[in-house]
Amino acid sequence: MIKVRDLEGCRRHLRKNGLITEYGTKKYPWNALMLFSEGTFIELLDQACMNKPMIKVARFFMWITRKRAMGRRFREYRNAPPGYIDMCLEDTNPTLDGLRNYLRQARIPADVMKSRRKDIRGRQLKWTLCVPMDAQLPFFMSPYNISPRASAPEHPAGVHGVDKVVYACAPEMVTVLEKLADDPALTLVAETDPAKRGVRTVTIDGRDIKEILGDYMAE
Repeated sequence: MIKVRDLEGCRRHLRKNGLITEYGTKKYPWNALMLFSEGTFIELLDQACMNKPMIKVARFFMWITRKRAMGRRFREYRNAPPGYIDMCLEDTNPTLDGLRNYLRQARIPADVMKSRRKDIRGRQLKWTLCVPMDAQLPFFMSPYNISPRASAPEHPAGVHGVDKVVYACAPEMVTVLEKLADDPALTLVAETDPAKRGVRTVTIDGRDIKEILGDYMAE
């Protein structure tokens, strides 16, 4: 997940570079997705939208329904400068039962919540989230009930997927995440400094996405 300045301007910039994105939803779009036919996809969050009333209402709803882990993350998204802000790992199990049990055994508290959205084609997408309280860990999702990858565009740049994602986490979490992450594009590195944890690089066609986005992603 990447927070950017001027989402629509960013989308036009990417289009000029041969990379196609689509809004996450037709009504009140506040994010855009760079989809590929398989593997990792990239979500862009609009900096300007993070302070809009609908986001504040969503955070309040999460808080009163005790989905505080995601509410806390939304607060961090809002306060963060443009750049990499989070990572989500997709599990193969629609219920996330195995993943939830493993996190429980590893003593990693997490909230579980259902989520849904209507995409730009009018399809009702549904999925389940498992969100650790520790925001320095990635969160997890089940597969969508309808895979958006099936309608992924052909990017004029000829890019077919994300080459590599480098994610830094606490040394004791490397083994935990290795058991939960089944993505050949993901590289986990141990980091003792909490301020330096999180997504470090995302590489597409041999280039860091930060280089492609330029000022749209600059702090």
